[in-house]
Amino acid sequence: MLIVRRLIQLLQREFSMRNIAIELELNRETVSVYDKRIKATGKNHDELLELNDEELAAVLQPRQASEEDPRLTDFMARKEYFLNELGKRGVTRKLLLKEYRKIYPDCYGYTRFCGLLDEQLALKGVSMHHEHKAGEIIQIDFAGDKMSYVEPETGEIIECVIFVAVLPFSGYTYVMALADATLPQLVKALNNCLLYFSGVSVYIKCDNMKQAVIKSCLYEPTLNEILEQWSVYNGTALLTARVRKPKDKPHVEQGVHLSYQRIFAPLRNEVFLSLNELNEAIWRELENHNHEPFQKKRFTRYERFIDGEKSKLAPLPQFPFVIKHRQQKLVAHNYHFHLTEDNHYYSVPYRLVGFKLTAIYDTTTVEIYNGSERVATHSRSPVAEGYTTETSHMPSNHQAFKKQKGWDSTYFLQEAGKIGSHVHAYMEALLKSRPQEQQAYNACRGLLSLASKKQIGPQRLENACLRALNAGIVSYRTIKNMLANNMEKEESGVKSKLPSHKNLRGPEEYK
Repeated sequence: MLIVRRLIQLLQREFSMRNIAIELELNRETVSVYDKRIKATGKNHDELLELNDEELAAVLQPRQASEEDPRLTDFMARKEYFLNELGKRGVTRKLLLKEYRKIYPDCYGYTRFCGLLDEQLALKGVSMHHEHKAGEIIQIDFAGDKMSYVEPETGEIIECVIFVAVLPFSGYTYVMALADATLPQLVKALNNCLLYFSGVSVYIKCDNMKQAVIKSCLYEPTLNEILEQWSVYNGTALLTARVRKPKDKPHVEQGVHLSYQRIFAPLRNEVFLSLNELNEAIWRELENHNHEPFQKKRFTRYERFIDGEKSKLAPLPQFPFVIKHRQQKLVAHNYHFHLTEDNHYYSVPYRLVGFKLTAIYDTTTVEIYNGSERVATHSRSPVAEGYTTETSHMPSNHQAFKKQKGWDSTYFLQEAGKIGSHVHAYMEALLKSRPQEQQAYNACRGLLSLASKKQIGPQRLENACLRALNAGIVSYRTIKNMLANNMEKEESGVKSKLPSHKNLRGPEEYK
């Protein structure tokens, strides 16, 4: 009735029938019919506009009473039976009518019978028009058909599933080929989809795909925890369509249909040698689709998205979502948490031995929690049966043992190099002075400890090592005694002359 009132106002302003039809998007014949009905009421435009909707409808849209046809009544009573039987293999309309006439001889003829069946079939397929707010929802789905690429080394044809996402308000579409339809691949596609749209909608709607729904329910389906994490991380909410109700998400269904026409078909004869190459071609055709004007409209999906929807989307997180897994386990006596998936052990503070802890991990990081408290963070390691241990998690006696166990020539040389080049050279000589390198480790420790003593320091140790190297003497005790007697100050490399005495003989004694 709002349109009818608008039509009356335009007639009152003496608009032409043609202009009224354009303005209200009506057929000119419809406008003409209402003009005649308005004139037939005998009321002026203002009087008609003062009527409420019910009164106005009674005046301008009168319903003609008609006698009920008993044949139509009988047909309508049996329509569900006819439609069900017609869906069975081999059942034709002629056969149904033949059987019907045995029950009700005065029924309609074949033409009218088929016409009524067509009307009922059309009513079963009736669809509802959905109005969506800008930025409110993204509808997602997988296309039924697949695309493929050829593995260059083997020549094998690799089939790929196709992910489709649509913003219903603008029709702006995203399409991507995936290696498979597993949950990690779905999360990857969702991340790329939000990146392509440059924002996040209030809702994400999908069907009851097994990647998203663990347990179907008409009113409260159980959703996959990882997708719940994804939705919380991105600040959106997941919605699911009813089981076997594709019209709950009609825009993405139409998006899949259009992708067959505008992406699948143009690329059907091309050969691709990798998944990336296939996606590059898909995105090229996708740009053409999004910049193609709507039928009977003067704007494109991209233009409608930029003008009316992009600003309505919530901003993206700083980094894309990474799948996090969860595992609970008791901590063993070696104060390490066993991550079953990699068969790897990660340390936790030794006081938590016997506690039931929770590991939250992704592809790069393992975080271990005691309730809500994070007690350890490690880089994820792929080494099976390996151990990742943080020294601070160990008891003091274990820390000392680990430090001793970690001694080697590289360690001692690195520490010596921090003091000075002469200490490094002396340390290297000290390590080579024993038949087995490990026999020199205690002497090396002693040498390093001298630099930390307040009365000695790094510079005196440097001087002592230089003098000892020039003298060709290699031992910890030599350096210690030299420093104790302040001998490192003497000029290095100069041997003191013996004083003359009666026991000193020259070459003349041997003539």
